[in-house]
This record gives sequence, structure tokens and C-alpha cells, in this order.
Amino acid sequence: MHGLESGPRGRKVERLSRNFDVHAVDMGGILRRGRSSTNPDTLVLVQALVAGLFLTLYLARYSTAFNSAMTLFGTVVVSVGLYKMIVSKVVYACLRAQVEAIESFAPDIVVGSSFGGALGVMAIGEGHWNGPTLLLCPAHKLVSRYMLSLAPSIPPGFDHRVLVCHGDQDKIVPLAHSQELVGACGTKVSLKIVKDGDHRLSTLSKELEHMVIDVLDADRRLEKINYDSDE
Repeated sequence: MHGLESGPRGRKVERLSRNFDVHAVDMGGILRRGRSSTNPDTLVLVQALVAGLFLTLYLARYSTAFNSAMTLFGTVVVSVGLYKMIVSKVVYACLRAQVEAIESFAPDIVVGSSFGGALGVMAIGEGHWNGPTLLLCPAHKLVSRYMLSLAPSIPPGFDHRVLVCHGDQDKIVPLAHSQELVGACGTKVSLKIVKDGDHRLSTLSKELEHMVIDVLDADRRLEKINYDSDE
């Protein structure tokens, strides 16, 4: 699952494709439509803001201050609601694309980077994915802020290995976000802090394949322990 500024031909996908059968969904079209100024949802928001502004100015001139204040308040509430609807629509369109890929491709592991990492957390939290996962600088809290909603999380009872990898020099997604995510989960979720690592984790390209293998191996050991304990 790629980030906002990346795609299915990004550096991480290219690196993993050398030794793994990688299926990367292109979310670029969905994201571009969401950002477009000609998006019907965006136009509705702009029209609502303009109408509310003119109505407020009109009432400020011909009506009481109370009515003007209530109109302005209503305009703000409607605008925030429309904003939340637009952002959520784009995010969930991306999530649906990823869920469809998971269902058709049946991967051994899900790897998500930045925005893709946020979708990975959402897929786990909403029950769409139940398997080993590698999250690279997941932007789950930033995405939730844009959606004006609570940050997604990994359920404490999630029964597969999850590795969260984050650079200590990430200037886009704070390391603290990953620390909070891991801290709220059980022992199956661990955090790897990359020294001098930026948001792109540029220094990690050679280790990425080994990290995927390590997560898969750890998950297989976990499955064996659970199997033995059930007997």
C-alpha cells in the first residue's frame, strides 16, 4: 500500500519486487480525483461556503447580531460536515481498492507505507485483513485528523505479527504516533526505530526484504505456538 506521493512503481515496491511476487494497487487516480478542484464534492463545499458568507453579510446588514451569529455558526457546521464527507469519501475509496486487492490476491503479508500504512491499520481495525503486517511510518493519526475522526488502531487481540518501522528523523509523521500505536497493542506488535531515518526511510532499502522475511517467520512461529497450545 503506497503513500500519497508514491505509487505502484515506487522505490519500495521496486525493491520488494526483486524477490517477491508483489501486488501493488494504484491509488493515484482516486487521490487525484479527490484533490481536483473540479471534484463535485469540492464544488459543493465551495458553493456552501460562498452562499453562507453572502447570507451572513446580508443578515449582518438587515437583521440582528444574534441571527447573523447563528447563520455564521450554521455555515461553519455545514462546511465542516461537508469537508469531513469529502475527505472520508476519498480515504474509504482507497481502502476499498486495497480490500478488493487483498481478497483477490490473498497475500502472505501486507506492507503499507505512510498513507498506505494508515490504510493498513484501518484494514486491520475494521477486520478486512488478518495476517502479518509491515507498517512503514504509518500516517494513521494524520489521516484521522483530516477525516475529523478518531485514529484507527490495532485491536489488542490481533493474532498476527505486526512490525511498525519508523525513522527518528521523520519530519512528516511524528515518531510518537507509531510509539502510541504500538504501546496500545499487545506483544505481537513491535516497533523498529531507524536511526537517522527520514519519512521515506531512504537508508532502509537494503533491509526491507529482510524485514518482510522476519515478519513472516515470526508470524509462522506465533502460529505454531498457538497451535501447540490449543492441543
